[in-house]
Amino acid sequence: MNCPICKSHRTKVFKTIKKENIMICKRCRHIFFEKPPEGHELANYYENQYAQAHAQVMIQTDSGQVAYYQRHLEELLLYAGSDREKITIADYGCAYPSFLSVAAARKGIRAVGIEFDLDARKAGLEKDIEMYSPEEFFSEYPVESIDIMRFSHALEHCADPLDVIKKCTAKIRKGGVLCILRSLIFLSFITGMEPKFS
Repeated sequence: MNCPICKSHRTKVFKTIKKENIMICKRCRHIFFEKPPEGHELANYYENQYAQAHAQVMIQTDSGQVAYYQRHLEELLLYAGSDREKITIADYGCAYPSFLSVAAARKGIRAVGIEFDLDARKAGLEKDIEMYSPEEFFSEYPVESIDIMRFSHALEHCADPLDVIKKCTAKIRKGGVLCILRSLIFLSFITGMEPKFS
């Protein structure tokens, strides 16, 4: 079985849970289901139960987490060129949108959340954050209009992470930033450099 991220054939069973094999890629260390759920199954799970079942409000609003978000925002603004008067930051799989709340409190920042979970989207809208389901974002949001596209521990929850990255990259302006945070891995691509997806 090939890794859905790097396409390496060097994968093995990492763990078996309820007779389902969870695989790990020996090359990029991505962890994934041997038989991944369909996109609609994932959407249903995340739309109706993920944020509440995983205590996202408590985790995302912890004072230590909020302080981290403030530092992380500064770092992202450096990558994007914080000399710009207006910056649009999108967070794919934002869950309860605490990072976006920190960003939106800053003058000149437009915050956009992309999230399946209905309660998380409602919480974002109550904080005047633009919120979209992934499907709405891909079909409605203008191309080349995002300055910073952020994924924080979100890609491993996607049925086809590479497809999601490709679709999101189209929304990033030339010279914008694609930031992927995933379990001790920090990757940042400047889209003007045309990252390879092979």
